[in-house]
Amino acid sequence: MFLSHRRRGGKHIARYLKTRLEDAGISTFLDVEDLPPGKMEQNLKFFVENSSAFVLILSEGALDECIGDNKCKDWLHKEIKWALESKKAIMPIFKPSFL
Repeated sequence: MFLSHRRRGGKHIARYLKTRLEDAGISTFLDVEDLPPGKMEQNLKFFVENSSAFVLILSEGALDECIGDNKCKDWLHKEIKWALESKKAIMPIFKPSFL
């Protein structure tokens, strides 16, 4: 599974989910831990396209930078676009603002 998140507000829940999913035997990809050195955009796109599912962690304001991003320069926006283009199952996880 590919864990997509906005670092601001979502990094802790992403790491928590990664740990819990891997404890259950589910292979996960989290950029800050699993992204190999090199061409970042190509590597991220590869992992999105080759994941079994796309988990989108929606912390407060996570999608704000996607609004008006017509050229898709925001990383979260790019990851969502790649997931949609590769017809991935997208599982949104809503992070409560009090966490």
